[in-house]
Amino acid sequence: MRDAVAAQEPLWAPGERHGYHGVTFGWLVGEVIRRASGTTVGGFLRREVTGPMELDYFIGTPRSEHRRIAPLLAPAPPPPGAKATSFLDTLDPGSLAARMYAPVLPPIAPPPNTPEFWSAEIPVTNGIGTARALAVIFGELARDGGTLLAAETVEAARAEQVAGPDAVVGVDVRRALGFELPAAWADDGRPPHAFGHSGAGGSIAFADTEARVGFAYVMNQIWGGGLERRDPRAPALVRATYASLGG
Repeated sequence: MRDAVAAQEPLWAPGERHGYHGVTFGWLVGEVIRRASGTTVGGFLRREVTGPMELDYFIGTPRSEHRRIAPLLAPAPPPPGAKATSFLDTLDPGSLAARMYAPVLPPIAPPPNTPEFWSAEIPVTNGIGTARALAVIFGELARDGGTLLAAETVEAARAEQVAGPDAVVGVDVRRALGFELPAAWADDGRPPHAFGHSGAGGSIAFADTEARVGFAYVMNQIWGGGLERRDPRAPALVRATYASLGG
């Protein structure tokens, strides 16, 4: 994957457009970690972050933990009259989005609900853990970086870099350095200054440096409503969280 990404020619001039490339982004950052630390992404994460913090989160989950993994479940059938709802199922195979996701889907990667996928160290998509673990990590970032980053690094990381139509996923987005910023259409309870990321199926995790709180919601039942019938689960919890904080 490292060599394949390195050999890829840019699809447009830098600054001309922007597009979500979570999969290739993971391999690019992953190789920087390997070169700088001498260890794999999963090993670095465990050594520097989740191990010292005693968190249930892995990239490359040990076989001893496989019995605890909840398998991903396909979206429930849509209600009568609603459109087919799986985002991945409706992708044009030749689209940029399909090409971007391909490296973490069969036949290139093992099927998601298999020990081979759980154990692999793929620096995007197969991070496996609990909502509490993610919330603790983002909670550290929300408190001036906590034990993880310097405060000035957090400020730089959450500053908006691009906004507008995404050439890959086809919707308006706002992005910082590796983090997603809430888009106006999302209407999911996050304040505009929150930084983190939403995920396929309905998951979401973010930090709020003003409230000094980290939030995470993860699920194994994939929501398939798409933009027409958006997932109500995480937004309800986000709004309840802010209500409990007094606003």
